[in-house]
This record gives sequence, structure tokens and C-alpha cells, in this order.
Amino acid sequence: MTTPTLCAPHPSRWDLPPRGAPQQGIVLIAAMLCLLAVVALPLVTMDMELARGRPGGKDPDLEMARQAAEAALNSGERHAAALATASAAFDHACTAGLCLPPKDGRPWGDALKARPELGIPIGSRAEPPLLWSGSTPPPRYLIEKLEGSAGIRERQAYHVIAIGEGQERRLNGRPSSQVVLESLYIP
Repeated sequence: MTTPTLCAPHPSRWDLPPRGAPQQGIVLIAAMLCLLAVVALPLVTMDMELARGRPGGKDPDLEMARQAAEAALNSGERHAAALATASAAFDHACTAGLCLPPKDGRPWGDALKARPELGIPIGSRAEPPLLWSGSTPPPRYLIEKLEGSAGIRERQAYHVIAIGEGQERRLNGRPSSQVVLESLYIP
């Protein structure tokens, strides 16, 4: 009687299948999967880096328009501060960018978006010089004199509305990014 062995004998090179026998191809499939992982990893990393460059999906053109609108709003607030001590010609037509509340009740912000000639472009008054690229129209603002504002009757209040545009244009020539900012200025 022979004792059973718990381990199978080590295969020798004589136990390999003959040369013409069909092979399984597992090594080829494993190698292809490794190659796919090596190629896909840089692509995923590159996509993540591009997404990180624009956090939260921020559009650079929209960001440019926002910064332009902020510059115009600051300029408009400085102009409103100067108006507090001087008399100026405000009218309902807003001819010089100095407006009274519109008679038709529509907000001036809508008119500022629709009419590129409306408003005061930054840099057109005696103010600190601003560097502005010539590829976009300069941001502009208008100042609306509020009449009889509730709670601030003893002081004059101004509604400053500013618009900034990005560089990109649609097929009809209109800007693809516009930002309108507003503030209530009480000197």
C-alpha cells in the first residue's frame, strides 16, 4: 500500500502542451487590459487637470465680463459720489447716462443690455486711467437718481447700474457673455 501525497508533483517542462496545440490566450487578454489602463490613466488625469483649471465650470469669458462690470460699477459709484456735491442734468431719456426713473416702468438694466450706446463708458470721465483691451467694448454704467426713496428721505440715493461684456461673440455679433451689476449708492 502506498501513502497518498498531498501535493501534486511539480510540473516539468516535459508536461507542457505540444507546440501545435491551441492556446488559451489569457496572457494576451491580461496584457491588453494592462495596456488599456496605462493609456487611460493619463487621459483621465489630464481631464481632471482641465476641470481644475475652471473650478465649478467657470467660463473665462463670463469671468472677464464680471470683472469688467465690477470696474464699471466702481467707476459709477465714484461718479455718483461726485454728483452728490454738484448739480447735474438727470432726465427720463437718460441721454448722458444720468437717469430719472423711466416713465414706462421698465428697469434701466434691460435698456443698458439692449442699447450699446446707452451709458457712460469707463475712462470717458476725468478718473484714474484704466487699462482696457481694445478687443471688447469698454464696460459702461448709468446712474439713476431715485426720487423720494423710503427710509432715506433726508439723503439722496442713486441706483448705479453697470454692464460688462466678454470677448466671445455670437453669429449675430452680440456678446455671448454679459454681466449686469447694480448697487444702491447713498452718499
